[in-house]
Amino acid sequence: MLKKRAEISTFELMVLIVGCAAVLLGFNLINRVYITDYTMGWPMVISIFTWLILLVLFILLSINVDSSKQTLKEITEIKNILKKFTKKKR
Repeated sequence: MLKKRAEISTFELMVLIVGCAAVLLGFNLINRVYITDYTMGWPMVISIFTWLILLVLFILLSINVDSSKQTLKEITEIKNILKKFTKKKR
């Protein structure tokens, strides 16, 4: 049985673009600073952990959007089932 292709919304596309940009730019900037300084001080540690937290937030945002879509699908399925049951009772 063939599955339908899921449509990508504009919001999901923007999250993907901004998330990829954050990954690439953050890694490049942190790498450049490390190459020029060669020390692992507190500002460097703080910037790395902040960058990682930003990546985790983007991942959680995409999971949240996906789960909300799934919840909406389940709600419509439940409504359809309830409509079928009410029609059978009549």
